[in-house]
Amino acid sequence: MKNFRTITLVAILVIAMTLTLTACDDGNAVTEATSEPTSIIEATPRPEPTPEPTPEPEEPSCEHVWQEANFQQPQMCLECGEIEGEPLTPGFFEYDEFTLNSTQTDYEYLTRTEEYEDIIIYGIANAHPLVIIEYDDYREAKEGFEWRILTVELYFYGLGVEHFGRVIGFSSNLDFYHFSMDGNVRSLIGNVGNRTINFYGNAYEVTVMTEHTSEWTDDIIHGEWVLISTFEFSALVPIGYDGMMVAFFNAARSFGVDLDSLSPSDLFDENTLFFRLG
Repeated sequence: MKNFRTITLVAILVIAMTLTLTACDDGNAVTEATSEPTSIIEATPRPEPTPEPTPEPEEPSCEHVWQEANFQQPQMCLECGEIEGEPLTPGFFEYDEFTLNSTQTDYEYLTRTEEYEDIIIYGIANAHPLVIIEYDDYREAKEGFEWRILTVELYFYGLGVEHFGRVIGFSSNLDFYHFSMDGNVRSLIGNVGNRTINFYGNAYEVTVMTEHTSEWTDDIIHGEWVLISTFEFSALVPIGYDGMMVAFFNAARSFGVDLDSLSPSDLFDENTLFFRLG
C-alpha cells in the first residue's frame, strides 16, 4: 500500500514536471514569436476637402462720362477709357462726285482766259510731296503746332494763254473733315485765311498762307511755250493734323461774280482738283 502511494506520488510529480516543461516550452515559443518584427499597416488619412476659391472682389462698374466722337476717335469714356462706336465720317466723303488727287501725278486742269469766258485754257497740275517743318526764316514757330507746306505747279500752253492770258480759280482754306457745300465762298478764296478746326475734340485756330508766282519757260509742250504758275500753300496746324485741303477749279465759275452770291456748289464740280495737306 505504501508502495502504491509512492508510485502514485511519483506519477503526479512526473505529470507536474511535464506540465511545467510544456509551459516553459510554450513560454519560449511566445517569447520567440514576439521577438520577430511586426508589420504595421497605417490607415490612409482622409483627404482634406479642397477649399472653395475666394472670389475676387468685383470692381465697381464705371459710371461712364462720355466724350463725344470726333473725326480722329470714337466716343470715349473720360473715366475708364472705354471706346464705343466709330469716328465721325469726314465731310469730304459725303460727296461722291469729288476725288482726292495724289502728289507727283499730272492732272488736267481747265480754266478760262482773262478776256473771254468761253475760251478754254488747258493746263497740267502737279503737286509736290508734302513738307512738314517746325519753322523757318519765313514761318514762325508756335508751340504744339507745325507748318505743312504743299507746292502745286500748273503748266499752261497754247495760243489762248499766249494771247489772252489765263485766270486760275483756287481755294486755299478748305478742310477735309469739315468740308461742306453749304454757305458762301468768300472765306474760301484768297491768299491768307484763318479757320477753326476740331482735333481730338478740341478747337484750334489754324492759319493758311499762299504764295503765287508765274513765269514763261522755254520748256515746250505740244510745240508751245509754257507758262508755269507755282502755288505754295502753308498751313499752321496742331501737330499731326492732316485735314487742310486746297482746290483748283475753273475760274469761269467765279470770275467777275460777287462772291457773297456764290456757294461752294457754284465753284466745285467733278473737274475740280483737290489736294490734301496730309
